[in-house]
Amino acid sequence: MKRVAFVTCLATPELTQSDEAAAVCLGESEVEVSVVPWDDSAVEWVEFDLVVLRSCWDYHRRPAEFYTWIHSLQRGGVSLANTGDALIWNMHKSYLRELAREGWHTFPTVWLEKGASEDLSELLDKKSWSEAVVKPMISASSEETFLASELTQTEFEAYTNRRDTIVQEYIPQLEEDGELSLVYFHNEFSHMIRKVGSGFKKEKKSPEFPSIELIEEIQDLLHSLEALPLYVRVDGAMIDDKFSLLEL
Repeated sequence: MKRVAFVTCLATPELTQSDEAAAVCLGESEVEVSVVPWDDSAVEWVEFDLVVLRSCWDYHRRPAEFYTWIHSLQRGGVSLANTGDALIWNMHKSYLRELAREGWHTFPTVWLEKGASEDLSELLDKKSWSEAVVKPMISASSEETFLASELTQTEFEAYTNRRDTIVQEYIPQLEEDGELSLVYFHNEFSHMIRKVGSGFKKEKKSPEFPSIELIEEIQDLLHSLEALPLYVRVDGAMIDDKFSLLEL
């Protein structure tokens, strides 16, 4: 029997409801699933045939430790999904710049390295943006994400002094139409949901079926990745009849 680790974290070690369902299905296929926090130092990762990252929801608060853990698995020859290189690349949102160069349509963004000196009001004026979203380049679940109008210049300077920062044009249409999340397994489309709600955390989620054209467009773009992921979630929105990428 194959042994697979579904990786969580000590802060929230339990599987999500959907991952519990996946574990049951795998068990019926003679695959034993263990639930293992990434930050449990007692784990012998080489004992597993495959280590699958699932709900490591504190990685963005401890990125240096998370990088070290991934590198340790790579050095130990552990089979990791998605791959260690892909995970490290995907942690820092500068990957969006690379995808834009590969042909992905992304939202208008200003990239500020840690310690950058920038006047927030002047930045918005220069870009002709009435509002913007400020968020860390390493983040999850909209943590530490603000509207520019919610920050004073002093608060913004303190924010950029602590981290690499994204300032992204705020698109009101996202509040009205919501965000689309398309899920692919080995580049095969699985399902899509629309997330709608006020603020950055979209609470209402409903399944929808996208157009065949959108499914194939994203499949083609996924081929630009260096390695085909086991799974990928593509978050974005239709702006002026064109899919714009928010997160990968």
